[in-house]
Amino acid sequence: MRQSLGFIDWDNVLLDNEDVNESCEKWQQVFTSIADQYVAKVRVRDIHQPPWVDREIVHLLHKENNLRRKAKVCDSANLWSRFRRLRADIKKLIKYKKKVYITNLGQSLKDNPKRFWSYYKVINKSSRIPNVVSHHDISASEPRFKANLFNNYFHSVFNTPVAGEFVVPLPTLSYTTHGVLSDIVIERDSVNKALRYLDVNKASFGIPSRLLKECSEEITVPVTTLFNKSLSTGVFPNQWKDANLVPIHKAERKSIVSNYRGISLLDQLSKVLEKGVFGRLFDFVSPKLTPWQHGFFPGRSTVTQLLQVVHLLSSALDKKQQVDLVYLDFSKAFDRVPHDKLLHKLHAIGIRDPLLSWFRSYLSDRRHRVVLDGHTSEWLPMTSGVPQGSVLGPLLFVIYINDMPDVINDGTYLPLFADDSKCFRFIFGSADQNKLQADLDALYDWSITWGMNFNISKCKILRVARTHTVFDREYTLGGESLNIVESKKDLGVWLHSNLGWNDHVDNIAAKAQKMLGLLYRSTREMDDPSVKRLLYITWVRSTMEYASQVWSPYKKRNITKLEQVQRRASRIILSNNIEYKDRLIKLHLLPLCMCREIADLVFCFKAIHGQVQIPSDLFEWSVTGRCLRTTDDLKLTVPFARTDVFKYSYFVRITRLWNFLPYTVRSLESLPSFRRELFKLYYDRFHIDWNP
Repeated sequence: MRQSLGFIDWDNVLLDNEDVNESCEKWQQVFTSIADQYVAKVRVRDIHQPPWVDREIVHLLHKENNLRRKAKVCDSANLWSRFRRLRADIKKLIKYKKKVYITNLGQSLKDNPKRFWSYYKVINKSSRIPNVVSHHDISASEPRFKANLFNNYFHSVFNTPVAGEFVVPLPTLSYTTHGVLSDIVIERDSVNKALRYLDVNKASFGIPSRLLKECSEEITVPVTTLFNKSLSTGVFPNQWKDANLVPIHKAERKSIVSNYRGISLLDQLSKVLEKGVFGRLFDFVSPKLTPWQHGFFPGRSTVTQLLQVVHLLSSALDKKQQVDLVYLDFSKAFDRVPHDKLLHKLHAIGIRDPLLSWFRSYLSDRRHRVVLDGHTSEWLPMTSGVPQGSVLGPLLFVIYINDMPDVINDGTYLPLFADDSKCFRFIFGSADQNKLQADLDALYDWSITWGMNFNISKCKILRVARTHTVFDREYTLGGESLNIVESKKDLGVWLHSNLGWNDHVDNIAAKAQKMLGLLYRSTREMDDPSVKRLLYITWVRSTMEYASQVWSPYKKRNITKLEQVQRRASRIILSNNIEYKDRLIKLHLLPLCMCREIADLVFCFKAIHGQVQIPSDLFEWSVTGRCLRTTDDLKLTVPFARTDVFKYSYFVRITRLWNFLPYTVRSLESLPSFRRELFKLYYDRFHIDWNP
């Protein structure tokens, strides 16, 4: 196949006409015709059938059914006897092949723990979409009707422009342009690298990823030519605008269509092209984006945002101050971005033709359909929103909401993570609350202007204060009162009004215990403890370690509650009741409290060395002359704290942990070396003086 592709005169195929769509269609026809000659087609197995049920077993099951029918018709004792013997043999064979499959699965899980979920879906039928689903008063049971019902729901969330509707002139945006970006040229090396590193395990639409990856050397030149032709003419190929949607259950009843979200499967070549555009676009716009946007930025994450917010809140509590925090919730944010207004903002930020025309083409005339149990729905247009599952979609959304902070008062904070936003202000009296209300009014007006409606019923107030005298105030959004809550889930972490972590620990401990039970039931037939250990670390312990820098507990009640999960896990993995410390030693695990300290220190190392973006004023060196290289060098100043809330917050407690490290560890410059020495240090401490 590679040889045949190498003989093609791609210039003749791609450059004969100026129409990008025709060139793309010709390229695809040539590639697929060659692939059809050399790539064998196989029948796809029933996804609901256990993977250990192979052709041999299926053949015997058919034979068993035929024998049963004959025995019923003839009522022959001999036939019934043969049937029972065959059925017993089939049961033994299935049991044997299942054991072989699980043994092999255990070995493969060491390389790819994600395969566990493929196995889990087979043995747990509750993960499937029910036979009957409904939306409003419409129900469907046939696969094709179900697919159309899902597709109609996913389509209903889009904004559809009304013909003849009066269009309100868009406001002028005050971006300081600092140059324009009009042309992008994609280099062959970047295309070749993207093709070689395609993930063949991810589902996709169009030409299979494995074929593109295997033939990367032969197709790099024509694909690069096609990409640059698309960019220079300002036309995104229509063949790459279609998406298959797979319904994924979110929460609540599985039979209700609105409890699902659609995951888009896009053409892999379109994503390779988008990667080439993304790099240039990000480099151009990143200096103009708000520093409070932590989504999709290198060095920023949910953790970096939460750490900064919680530091401000805990510092306020330490000073007996009040903070009123408003959680804002957009309704179907990514799906409802109006295309004309997004293009307006792209122009305002400095994007010009032909690149601006390319984005107009990229957003327009897109279609989607739902794929369900091998059946597909009708195609429907995507009339608004940024393309789900795309490479450029998240960045385009970030650009679209980037001017939100411009409408609020000085002294009000508006941290963002993609579409997650919250607005808060330090409250010293009614004047500050009036300003915060004015900010909410301005944000509501912004949402109306730019077609990004808030889901007001999900917008909440969290009043963070420790004083007995609280400045009380009702806040409204769009004329509707907002409810005050005691705790709120913020980017996966439960924040309480007193900044205590009981609610968060209770939630993640319960989730981890549930996951551990699932793991136990699913791996009872696996004998290898190392596989169970890997699955525990990957799927259970990770739920208790997410963003631990933000909420690491200092109360014994919470520390014990989390450690109980690992106690139970170690018993399940080893199937014995030796002492907890001995089980950890045997499994080469550390207590969770030590794991959290290691996570704190690794994050601190990354921040000090610029690998994560944290404001530099949050760390202060106690010795400014770092060239002295004494044992007291490279230490951090410990901030003064009046309360436990602030004392045990990240940027205060980390100074003590960091300063306690040996100088030889603090002075390391390489993250792998630092991590390695840190684990050695903690394993030594664990063996010597840790008692459960």
